[in-house]
Amino acid sequence: MGYYKHGGRHTPEYGHWQAMRRRCLSKNHKDYARWGAVGVKICERWNDFALFLEDVGPKPSPEMSLDRVDPDGNYEPGNVRWATPAQQMRNRKDFTYVGTPYGIFALIDWAEAIGLTGGAAHMRLKRGKLEGCCRA
Repeated sequence: MGYYKHGGRHTPEYGHWQAMRRRCLSKNHKDYARWGAVGVKICERWNDFALFLEDVGPKPSPEMSLDRVDPDGNYEPGNVRWATPAQQMRNRKDFTYVGTPYGIFALIDWAEAIGLTGGAAHMRLKRGKLEGCCRA
């Protein structure tokens, strides 16, 4: 595979590439059950780090990490981006939306609007005591 010929072995992008591969390919990896075991694949082109980097580009900032645009899709060109933790959180399959008098909002956005943390909003929603909203 020529992992080292590209000279990027010590870059943040290489670390994310390796982590993606481990999640999807290594049955011994702690997160394999949530990626590889449920069928998340990596396109064959990305067996080569240089081609992966060519497709996704350099990591724009330190807080960003690799994210699949469609969380049900594979790691492949067009379905991968560098995303902030907030973008990734909103892209989860189990992300919660709530109906409010002002429309449907991501729970975390509604919590911020009414001055709560995400955790407090989740607890209040679970107890049926989150002001002005219901599960959408």
